[in-house]
Amino acid sequence: MHEWIPILLGCSLSSLWFAPWKRRTRILFAGTGMLMVALAAAITSGEFTLGRVYLLFDLIQAAAGFAAGVTGIRLVRRAGTPLEARIRRRPEY
Repeated sequence: MHEWIPILLGCSLSSLWFAPWKRRTRILFAGTGMLMVALAAAITSGEFTLGRVYLLFDLIQAAAGFAAGVTGIRLVRRAGTPLEARIRRRPEY
């Protein structure tokens, strides 16, 4: 059950991606946040003392949760936009 914690925390961290900051600041906060989530999960579960490779596993889980959260937020935002408005906003090539 404790393996879900980095995924859920990464998912909740994904709301930072839509903050009204510059792209570089968002990437910095997201990357630092995922690293902190993975480090906290590895230390609290006791896996960090067994080997440093578990930090990499937790980092991958946090990144997967972050990606799932960003995808979920985008789907929810897109579902709130009517189809006609999306067609009108599409650039013509």
